[in-house]
Amino acid sequence: MPTRTIFLGLVLTAILGVSWTGTVCAQGVPDASKDSVTRLRQSADKGEAVAQFKLGVLYLNGQGVPQDYAMAAKFFQKAADQGLAAAQFNLALCFERGAGVVQDYAKAAEFYQKAANQGNGVAQTNLGMLYVRGQGVPQDYAMAAKFLQKAADQGLAPAQTALGAMYAQGKGLSRDVAMAFTLFQKAAEQGNAVAQSSLGKMYLLGRGTSQDYAKATLFLQKAADQGDAMAQYNLGAMYALGKGVVQSYTKAAQLFQKAADQGDGDAQHNLGILYQQGHGVPKDFAKAAEFYQKAADQGDAIAQHNLGVLYQEGQGVPKDLAKAAEFYQKAADQGDAKAQNNLGVLYESGHGVPKDFAKAAEFYQKAADQGNVMAQNSLGFLYESGHGVPKDFAKAAEFYQKATDQGFAPAQSSLGELYERGQGVPKNLAKAFDFYQKATGQGFAIGQSNLGSLYCQGLGVRKDVKKGCDLIRDALLKGADGAQEALKRYCSN
Repeated sequence: MPTRTIFLGLVLTAILGVSWTGTVCAQGVPDASKDSVTRLRQSADKGEAVAQFKLGVLYLNGQGVPQDYAMAAKFFQKAADQGLAAAQFNLALCFERGAGVVQDYAKAAEFYQKAANQGNGVAQTNLGMLYVRGQGVPQDYAMAAKFLQKAADQGLAPAQTALGAMYAQGKGLSRDVAMAFTLFQKAAEQGNAVAQSSLGKMYLLGRGTSQDYAKATLFLQKAADQGDAMAQYNLGAMYALGKGVVQSYTKAAQLFQKAADQGDGDAQHNLGILYQQGHGVPKDFAKAAEFYQKAADQGDAIAQHNLGVLYQEGQGVPKDLAKAAEFYQKAADQGDAKAQNNLGVLYESGHGVPKDFAKAAEFYQKAADQGNVMAQNSLGFLYESGHGVPKDFAKAAEFYQKATDQGFAPAQSSLGELYERGQGVPKNLAKAFDFYQKATGQGFAIGQSNLGSLYCQGLGVRKDVKKGCDLIRDALLKGADGAQEALKRYCSN
């Protein structure tokens, strides 16, 4: 059963809140010398808010004093209570991260709000992100956009990036990819890796701007060099597919590995594909299984399907049809058509699961509805044979026709048989001949044997016993079911 090929993905995600440091305030990092710490203590004891804040920063970073988040939060609280915006911001971060205090998103939102009301752009950014995630406040994309816009207007790259993602996704405001592009561009110019990654993806797909692989490569590379996993993944996909760069599985594998090491599920499953196929890395089914497992554990349906294939075939893992069924089921539950088909095969054969034709039909139907050609053919057979569904030759013909329209040789042969017998469709030997010929052209032995039988009988075509018998003999060598019987019937003399 085939595994999936590498695909190129686009995920525009909002950046998380900025990291905390003592430099988030206008006052900068305070002097950590012994004399300075002493003076700060004296001033803080007198109730001077700036001194309290600076002392909190020293405890936060362990500069001149032992690192102590609880003491940091204590001094931030004192300064925050006096209305110092920078202290309110850092205290909010303490509550958001649970550093020195019990984690409390509602308290974090409260103090971000106080700092944001004073125009603190970083607080506005982080408050916006709490509204995006619904942490400490009700999830509210409109409110998120409001605060992110305030911060973006101050030129804060993280806010511009997050707001750009909201415009790209149409969350909290009308979808506007051109505006998203503009915001990503502004943040990217400041070196923001997430913005560079998002901008690269927009150039890659031609969203909000003209498609430009060179610029896509430029910005994805900038972001990848800063360790952005999504950029590493997408740049790797470009190398794998040869999109805008010289095709190189080796470079693709290197970039997928970097992103996979950061837990990127798409990179993990694509790295699994490279190991399974031996592209850019030595072929190694065990390694493929390892990376599929990592991605599957994150709910990646493609990885779940591919891991199921490895368990079914016993490649890189012990052969285990029950395990195969387990992973196919996980992927099938997410609507993966190939997994649905493969699960149908297991239920039809009773491998790894109890034999259940009705279940097989159920999963074939789901996959067939998505255009899976093998499922369409298998569902046609179940309707023809009456296994798991009421026998219905018209339904069988319908599904064989769907698969035939996609050029599937077994379906062409089966549909030909229905036309030859007049089951589910009007009897039509010319059509039967046509479908057998199409199947034979693709090397399908049963169709070839059937075609030979028509030639031998002169049905739907001028009678030609020699040609017919030659076709049947060749089909027999290929192992066609029924060829031996046809040979005895038409070619024994």
